[in-house]
Amino acid sequence: MRNFQFALRTLAKSPVVSIVAILSLALGIGANTAIFSLFEQTLLRKLPATAPEELVNISANGPRSGSNSTNNAGNQQSIFSYPMFRDLEKSQTVFTGIAAHRSFGANLAYQGQTSSTSGMFVSGSYFPILGLKPTIGRLFTVEDDKNPGAHPVTVLAHSYWKEKFNENPDVVGKSMVINGAVMTIIGVGPSGFQGTTLGSPAAIFVPISMREALTPGWKGLAERKSYWVYLFARLKPELKIEQAQSSIHGTYIAIIRDVELQLQKGMSERTRKQFLEQQMKLSPGEKGQSGFLNTGRAPMVILTCIAAFVLLIACANIANLLLARSANRAKEFSIRLSLGASRAQVMAQLLIESLVLALLAGIAGVFVAYATGMAILTHDRGILAGSFFICRFSVWPISCRSCNQDGPRFGYEGSGRECVFHYCRFQVSKDSGDCPNRAFAASADLCWNVFAKPGQHIEGGCRHPHGERDCLWIVA
Repeated sequence: MRNFQFALRTLAKSPVVSIVAILSLALGIGANTAIFSLFEQTLLRKLPATAPEELVNISANGPRSGSNSTNNAGNQQSIFSYPMFRDLEKSQTVFTGIAAHRSFGANLAYQGQTSSTSGMFVSGSYFPILGLKPTIGRLFTVEDDKNPGAHPVTVLAHSYWKEKFNENPDVVGKSMVINGAVMTIIGVGPSGFQGTTLGSPAAIFVPISMREALTPGWKGLAERKSYWVYLFARLKPELKIEQAQSSIHGTYIAIIRDVELQLQKGMSERTRKQFLEQQMKLSPGEKGQSGFLNTGRAPMVILTCIAAFVLLIACANIANLLLARSANRAKEFSIRLSLGASRAQVMAQLLIESLVLALLAGIAGVFVAYATGMAILTHDRGILAGSFFICRFSVWPISCRSCNQDGPRFGYEGSGRECVFHYCRFQVSKDSGDCPNRAFAASADLCWNVFAKPGQHIEGGCRHPHGERDCLWIVA
């Protein structure tokens, strides 16, 4: 404890150097924490589902003649028609189930209060496939999604329920108006879950069979040439993704050949061939569905590398500051060593000072990280616009370790070179028993100028082996 108190006093003696060092480290640690937190939330975080590694996203690379509607969940290859979803759901044998979803803009009204937010149309199999449990009430089942327009029910996202309803459990069973249609609230989703599409967090969930009821003038549930549904599935136990892909591809091509080909009027021979030869693909779905998972990886990796480089620059600046400060502390270290302190004790003290410096910088880095993350989300108008920022404290040990390795290393290495240890050897003058004005250090050449100045030493513990004398010199 006394070492920490002494370290604080030492840092307070040179406030300018200490403040510059703390701010430099805070910027490096804070920027790394913010960028890595966003990197983790966008590219590394798995869905809060049961066994997310069993989830797969479904896509097909063939031409789609007709109406195509995409969003943040993926490109044109990832969308299917609603009838195709139902056909695959009935015919497949390699999944425990297939789920469909689609984000939409929602205008809500509840007890005289209105708001605009994002919602998600989901199939009745959506929540069971993810293995989610409700906070209160219940979630959708396949019974809530059998007949189009027949199930006016909704589930609230936990974050929306907490923000707008103050976690009131009495909302279950109450009515809410969504895009002009009266819906009954049947439950609240689990904490931390806002859908499976990165960048489009859902406040409410509605059965996908209710889309026509909530979208006046739109008739696409029975239209095979209307592509708008995103699909994912859960593999059966012990089944590999390659085996499932081979099986579901055969099922998909059979539906294409037997049902949908006859509906494709006016196709050229080349397009017709591409339509029949399209490939259904399965990809890991543990992180949800989003085009950003592919297009945003390279920019986020570059941004993370830049932030790490900023931290390295901060460490180099701190190292230079510590080296400069240690040069002015040579007298202090010489006195401490002459009074009995060991070299290990001096190095330990320098290490503690650097650790205190890094600790103060880490505390300041909390605010830098939060401000940086919120600034990115506030000014972003793309995939991160609807996201929320969470500081990932797991990155702090990495950032702090880099600072704590470089800072103390330069701190005590620099001090060890600038401070000569207390024994000097010199020739005794024949005319006088006094120590001569010229001397050299046996331990470090850098100490020559420190000890070569006459009149700035005291002598003690001398001996005379073969005409030589060992003296204890302390710089005045």
